[in-house]
Amino acid sequence: MLGSSGCVSGHNHDKAEDERKAETAGMSRDSSEEKNSATPHGLIDANGICSSCNDPHAWDTHLVCFWCDHQIHAVCRDPADEKMIDKKNDEIVCTRSFYNTFKSNTDSQVYQKRPHSFVFICDPCKTLIEIKKCSTQKDKVEQLDARVDTLTSNVGNLSTDVSHIKTMLEQVISNTSIHSSTPDIPSPPATTNVWSDPERVKNMITKATMVIDKTPDDSTNMQNLESVITENGIHVNKIYHDRSGNTVVELPTQNHRTALAEKLTQSSVNFKNQEDLQPTISIANLQNELSKEDLMNKVIRAHPEIKSLVDSGGTFNVLHIRKQNKNERFQANVRVSNTVRQFIDNIGNRLYIGLQSCKVHDHFFIKRCNRCQKFGHFVSECKAEKPTCGNCASDDHQTKDCNAGSNPTCSNCKSSKNTDISQNHAHKASDLSCASYKQAQEKLKKSIMYYNSKN
Repeated sequence: MLGSSGCVSGHNHDKAEDERKAETAGMSRDSSEEKNSATPHGLIDANGICSSCNDPHAWDTHLVCFWCDHQIHAVCRDPADEKMIDKKNDEIVCTRSFYNTFKSNTDSQVYQKRPHSFVFICDPCKTLIEIKKCSTQKDKVEQLDARVDTLTSNVGNLSTDVSHIKTMLEQVISNTSIHSSTPDIPSPPATTNVWSDPERVKNMITKATMVIDKTPDDSTNMQNLESVITENGIHVNKIYHDRSGNTVVELPTQNHRTALAEKLTQSSVNFKNQEDLQPTISIANLQNELSKEDLMNKVIRAHPEIKSLVDSGGTFNVLHIRKQNKNERFQANVRVSNTVRQFIDNIGNRLYIGLQSCKVHDHFFIKRCNRCQKFGHFVSECKAEKPTCGNCASDDHQTKDCNAGSNPTCSNCKSSKNTDISQNHAHKASDLSCASYKQAQEKLKKSIMYYNSKN
């Protein structure tokens, strides 16, 4: 509101019309009794003269009340005081500067498209509207008070009903042995981590490997092995020979491997259980280069649960800490047991180390020979007759002597039996995005029991 003779309000067009209809219900626009009960200050007569200040030019600065359509002198003043033309006082609706701005906006094309964005309401109409609102609010309060009385009565009745039902239930319980015949329900296990239960781990479907030493009479050895497996119902995934000529038996579970070990011991066969592969993780973006011991101590201080798991037979073995290629920070590769890997996964694959939080990634390291470029061994173990170039896949020179330049070829992808891989060999054998390299990583992942259990 500006001044005391009226107000200028902001309204949405449809909303203003709805409010006007609702609030004038019972207050007819044609009701002379309500209109004449109070005369607005600055009312302009039929001759365009202000009834308050007798300004004959009042029509030049008039406003029309949105509710009663009376024409009001907006800049009403004392004719004897010429200095009050632009001065705000108790009897003025608005200053001349505001009036000019208001009129220029209401006369603009924008206002013609969105009328009643701002409207003027005189004091008598405001008073009638407020009286009507107060009356409506009083009615609502009285209705609410009546509803509260009704609810109070209903609550009293409900309390009586509940008391009656409680008495009936007590009588039923006293006449039966329901509480004594109900069996005790066992409590759920204290933990849902499968890796904390060794028996459950043994029965999981995964890969358990056994290596049987090479013998001069390998055919007889294989026949005896087949006989032991079939007669005792032992499950075997596959049997093959490694590079040293030893027989490798891959079984689906640790329990089947234990059963085969018992039978082979009775037959005096030399064998050894191949250790199950454990997950390897990378702790990325270490701010400082730490020693293995320092890293281990910082992890244990922040995560005492890992120390408890290690004390219970788990593993947290820091393999090495190296500088990252992409920035000045460091990365640690750590061999962990299934229990420790599960814990890290449960806390969001992050470890708090010193004053930072480090992201943890699974790391699948694949050996690749720099002589023949094949996976699974290093140069010191290579048995290839000729070297293979890691840049162009040629077998007539080594990688260091290659002049292929910008036309690389990956020997592993080029020789792949997978058509999709063999057709995309335009990269070096050392490229980390190599499809053959990723395939080898996936194969390694499948050989680790922890990841098999998550699929």
